[in-house]
Amino acid sequence: MIGTRVFGPAPFEHWQIAWMLFAWVFYIHSLYILGGTLFRRQQFLLTSCTIVLVAILLTMLLNQIDWNSMNIEFITGTWDEKTRTYTHFFHPFFYILNTAVTLLIFVHYWL
Repeated sequence: MIGTRVFGPAPFEHWQIAWMLFAWVFYIHSLYILGGTLFRRQQFLLTSCTIVLVAILLTMLLNQIDWNSMNIEFITGTWDEKTRTYTHFFHPFFYILNTAVTLLIFVHYWL
């Protein structure tokens, strides 16, 4: 596990959060680029409806899985009362998910 302090003095300690933010922003943008190519008329509307529909269907599908038996953690943290700092711990699944999203962005832009 890799730990970084959230309220620390150096801004480079937050590179994981910045990576996650930019990865998801560019992922949504790449979906709209792909949707604009796929749908010739009313690209924005059809792409937005498709994203919402896929999100709803994915949520319904993932609700069928018993998540209590699985231990999937992205980020955990601890509060140190003595130093009054909150420390984030980024688990390997966080890096795996963000790497997959980053690679998917390249695939979308390539298509």
